[in-house]
Amino acid sequence: MTTTTAQRRMPEHDTGVERVEPIARVERAKGDERVEHMERVGRAEHPKDDERVERVKHAKHVERAERFERFERAEHVNRVERAEHAKQAERTERSHNSIGTVIAVLHDDVYLVTGDDGALLTCKRAFSCLITPAIRDRVAVCGSGPRHGYVAAILERAAGSETCIRVEGDLRIDASGDVRVSAAREIALEGERLAVATHDAELTATKSTLVCDELEGRIGLVRLLGKTIEAVVERIVQISKTSFRSIDSVDHLRAAHIDYAASESVRLHGKNTLLSAEHLSKLDAEQIHLG
Repeated sequence: MTTTTAQRRMPEHDTGVERVEPIARVERAKGDERVEHMERVGRAEHPKDDERVERVKHAKHVERAERFERFERAEHVNRVERAEHAKQAERTERSHNSIGTVIAVLHDDVYLVTGDDGALLTCKRAFSCLITPAIRDRVAVCGSGPRHGYVAAILERAAGSETCIRVEGDLRIDASGDVRVSAAREIALEGERLAVATHDAELTATKSTLVCDELEGRIGLVRLLGKTIEAVVERIVQISKTSFRSIDSVDHLRAAHIDYAASESVRLHGKNTLLSAEHLSKLDAEQIHLG
């Protein structure tokens, strides 16, 4: 049976933990001292390894510095290029904010404009430009690219040309005050339906003409004041509860057949009354009173 040094030094009757632990700690301390001694000897024998480690670290620092310098140079070049591109875009944008002449209408709201510098631009009509451009109009062009732009406004137009205000979709004119439309010659309104809603309407005209297939009106009171009323119609149907006519001078009626029927009474009275017929005059009643 193998025994340790600490156990050999102990009497046979004393094997407690109190005597074994201090001896074990001493042995461990000695072992640690031997390990540290060997490490010091190893470092003294191999100084070149530390130098190689230092050289590797220095090389890594140099490489990182070179990479950072290359990155800084690339960033500087990028900033310079971006600045040049911005200046070029600004010059291009300024060059297309110009004045030109419309030379052709390509299709709806797209026009071919030649600038004063000779450049050809394909331009759309801006939404705020309500007047439709025409050929030979002098227009203000707002550029959005090297060959495209918008017609922002019409500056000049030949005298006597028609002016057309055109919008896409519905149009509403809203004013807090009065709205007046005036023209030297003619005002024309065209549409599928015309609706006018107002509290008070007034129409003044020297001559008025109304042409329609069907006219329907619902009127509470009608007053007509005039000198002459002429009506030429094929048929007149009038239904009323009470009818009253007062004629100061002469009332003429010419007809092929006249039929008067009253459910109660008929009265004809005049200072002089004449009843005549070419062929036959007939009076028929239960009682006839003459004189």
